[in-house]
Amino acid sequence: MSKLLRDFLVKEINNLEAAGLLQEGLSLNSPQGPNIKIGSKNLLNFASDNYLGWANHPSLKEAAKLALDELGTGWASGRLFSGTHATHRKLEEGLSQFLRTQETLLFSSGYQANLGIFESLFNEQDYIFCDFSLHPSMVDGIRLSAAKHFIFKTQDLNDLEDKLKRSPNARFRAIATEAVSSQDGRITPLADIVAIAKRYDAIVIVDDSHGVGVLGNSGRGISEELDLLGKVDLITGSLGHALGGASGGFVSGRREIISWLRQKARSYLFSNSPTPAISAAALKAIELLDKGSEDLENLRDNTERFRKGLADAGFDVVPSTHPIVSIVVGDALLAQKMTNRLYQKGILVLGFCYPVMPRGSARVRVQISAAHLKKDLTEGITAFKEVGQGLKLI
Repeated sequence: MSKLLRDFLVKEINNLEAAGLLQEGLSLNSPQGPNIKIGSKNLLNFASDNYLGWANHPSLKEAAKLALDELGTGWASGRLFSGTHATHRKLEEGLSQFLRTQETLLFSSGYQANLGIFESLFNEQDYIFCDFSLHPSMVDGIRLSAAKHFIFKTQDLNDLEDKLKRSPNARFRAIATEAVSSQDGRITPLADIVAIAKRYDAIVIVDDSHGVGVLGNSGRGISEELDLLGKVDLITGSLGHALGGASGGFVSGRREIISWLRQKARSYLFSNSPTPAISAAALKAIELLDKGSEDLENLRDNTERFRKGLADAGFDVVPSTHPIVSIVVGDALLAQKMTNRLYQKGILVLGFCYPVMPRGSARVRVQISAAHLKKDLTEGITAFKEVGQGLKLI
């Protein structure tokens, strides 16, 4: 290994550690759920994308087991070569029907889905208008595309339109945004973005990973929430959040675009296809949502209860109705202290600071699940109050 590289990495890692910003993954000793075990410590889990509590759902597990027994552990190939099975087609059709789109393409992850769109559709002749808070997977996809990109301020429609006005000489134009900000739970004004896109002949690409299974009367995501079903050009999403908590992702939308992605998206062509167990579990999740699930209503009730509890206590909670509940702290070390003290009290939450957030805007993120009991929410709110008072945040 190069000594220069080694010395650089050691120095930077030591700097992170000295600043209290060195992050290490947690090792779970239990299934994913509202109550988890890390080492010998039992914790209330407020740090998971398991919004509906279905990562351990009996019906999803049974569907996965049956697929595993019948079809094995995986296809050992990419979809184009020898890795496409009827289960993939069935899940793609199920997602299209559920999301009210024309066609869907499965990927090995939501990250791969976002990479595949941009590098295959756009080049240096094109303009992409990016939300400042765009997910890193979309950012990486845009970089791979070599398209010119313009960053607009999050939820600032005037800034978006101003940048569109001043960029007339493009082959294609696209607006890329997240349905829900994964850092603070804000829901994007997608209806306004769609209207602006029409005026400037731009397509809209929205990452709805935190919306599908959460937003809308039947969990169809931001398009249902804002009465936009069938009106968004491309929707990307994850099978690993509300839809069972495993892995896998998708792109859903206009048939012509999906057909092109099947031929050209390298992250689709050269990645192994989703496993039988994952496909079967995700399809079962869609079926349960389509029939109407009480868990969706439980999630909304839990979210409202927790948000109100923190706001009433005096915390600076980012306004939203989403189960991502973000508490603005400001200072990165203060956010770290807060998460550490909550951990000591048996509450698992995550802190976000630079470079994930701009400097000086650190926050603590809570994620609510339908599987949380009322006593879990009460315990969490009480712990937040005690820690907040100790740190003079409230």
